[in-house]
Amino acid sequence: MTVRFFLLGANYKTAPLELREKMALTRREIGELIQYFLNDERIDEGFILTTCNRTEFYFLINDLSAQDFIWDWLVKRTGLSSDKLKEFTYTYLDRYVVNHLFKVACGLDSMVLGEGQILSQVREAYQLAAEAGGISTIFYQLLNEALRVGKKIRSETKIARNGVSIPVAAVELVKKIFPDLSRIKAMVLGAGEMGQLALELLYNAGVKDLVIVNRSKKKRYELAQRFGGTPFSWEEKRAALTFVDLVISSTSAPHYVVKVEDLKEQLRDEKHPLVLIDIAVPRDVEPGVEELQGIKVFNIDDLQQVAYILSFTGHNEIQTAEEMIKKEEEKFARWLEIRKVHPIIKALRERAEEIRRQEMNKMKSRLEALGENGQEVVMDLTHKIIAKLLHEPTVQLKKLAIQEDSESYLSMVCQLYNLKIPEKKQVR
Repeated sequence: MTVRFFLLGANYKTAPLELREKMALTRREIGELIQYFLNDERIDEGFILTTCNRTEFYFLINDLSAQDFIWDWLVKRTGLSSDKLKEFTYTYLDRYVVNHLFKVACGLDSMVLGEGQILSQVREAYQLAAEAGGISTIFYQLLNEALRVGKKIRSETKIARNGVSIPVAAVELVKKIFPDLSRIKAMVLGAGEMGQLALELLYNAGVKDLVIVNRSKKKRYELAQRFGGTPFSWEEKRAALTFVDLVISSTSAPHYVVKVEDLKEQLRDEKHPLVLIDIAVPRDVEPGVEELQGIKVFNIDDLQQVAYILSFTGHNEIQTAEEMIKKEEEKFARWLEIRKVHPIIKALRERAEEIRRQEMNKMKSRLEALGENGQEVVMDLTHKIIAKLLHEPTVQLKKLAIQEDSESYLSMVCQLYNLKIPEKKQVR
């Protein structure tokens, strides 16, 4: 690959939850940060993927020193030393970036193997980057390929056949804690994609007494009607916490929404504790809540073992999926190689068109004698002759592009036809 892809990231396998919280970004922060990085002339394109289990920075760079610029920002963001941060993060270059993104889009790199939410999260990362001006030709192609590969592997393998997700793992944990779900009162905090899925799963599992807490009055009433629950405003949250047995929290708030002060006056029986399952990143439940009497707190990392067991049947498909990804990665690499001859093909066609126009102008007086219809016939004929003459050279140029010694061949073509190709930035 002649362009340089760079990825810096951290996920649930490499970094503790506390660090992932520091790296998590809001939609607004993502847009502003992409623009900040693109202001550096060493960075051409970029997008940021942030989920409950990962934050990854993808960039197309024309100078390898841009890695230090990106790294320095992350050091300041997290407050960790460079050496300490390296223990929890990973970096990839070029084809390894492509391979990793394809695995992420397929759910192969997720806590829950094959989980479906990641595709919509990749799509959202694409949209946010496009709005911020971070997407041009190469990342447009890369992200569309990632989305296509993600769908293809899900449809052609059994990797996601069980439909397991983080909310599924959370409700599976609930079933292990409470033997009879029909007798508990459950609260769901947040009405995003994961919150709504948690509500649906609890309802289908037999929970009859559901409490929906959300800032949007319209949203909480719609969900309450759909699942036969009781809507509570955000201001009523603390009161609702006094009578529920279970809370599943999945808001996108950048701060804690369940605090020690909300629960410290409750006197819970250790035999019948309040169970809080926090699947948000950054966390919704303030550290210290778990130390209160009669309260048990589980965060997203506590779901890893449950998620692994639930998705175990899909592990037999991993090798098949990886082989498919390898082929798709090679296909994308060929697209990149062929892309470098596009300026040559364009210049060749422009040169041919220039010659055609010059010769037509020389024959202008004679052509006028043919009348309007006759001139159109000649015009059409000359266009077709050029198209046929350039067809085979175009095909051969694309074949040459993927050969090891392609640069010398392409340079020779430019010299033969005296083609003027705009200079590209050289990766330093």
